[in-house]
Amino acid sequence: MAVRIRIYREVCVHRPCGMGNRRPGRNRVEKGRARGTASGSAFGSGPRAGFTLVELMIALVLLSVGVMATAQVFAIANLHTSHAREETAGNCLAQEIREKIMSESFADIRSIFNAIDTNVPASVPAPAATWAAHVTAELGPQGRGTVLVNTPTQDATIPNGMIAVTVTMSWREGSRTVSLPLRFNVAKTSP
Repeated sequence: MAVRIRIYREVCVHRPCGMGNRRPGRNRVEKGRARGTASGSAFGSGPRAGFTLVELMIALVLLSVGVMATAQVFAIANLHTSHAREETAGNCLAQEIREKIMSESFADIRSIFNAIDTNVPASVPAPAATWAAHVTAELGPQGRGTVLVNTPTQDATIPNGMIAVTVTMSWREGSRTVSLPLRFNVAKTSP
């Protein structure tokens, strides 16, 4: 906080200035008038010398409203960051099981990966056990991963010689359940 020092010039108007000290125009300066101020006192002793208690309280209320609004913005940003982290984790987990499925032979995909549900441990085969553990670790105990494998006989939109795999990741965000589906087709390649 800077401190201002005001210099005051006092010129005696009422005393006779003899002995050659008198200069034209010097006796017109008012007693106690400060440079750059209109009130003429060192600390502004006029009617508007400082803040009243009411003005100070209004300023504090306005400042507190601004601080609370800023705090609310940070809280909402933190919530969105948390949701984005869960969505990224769900996407990575869906890609992880997709890579495991693609590493198996075409004939074994349906028998190994069909009807997997991480909430039902008996439905998780050995090749997907680490993935099921990752789902619980990354999405929490309410996180869930399911895998369904459909053939052309089950779904007419799937071309012959292909199978459709649907991986669905779901987790809780507050009071709602969010689902992230990933569907891809696997084609049989000729040997």
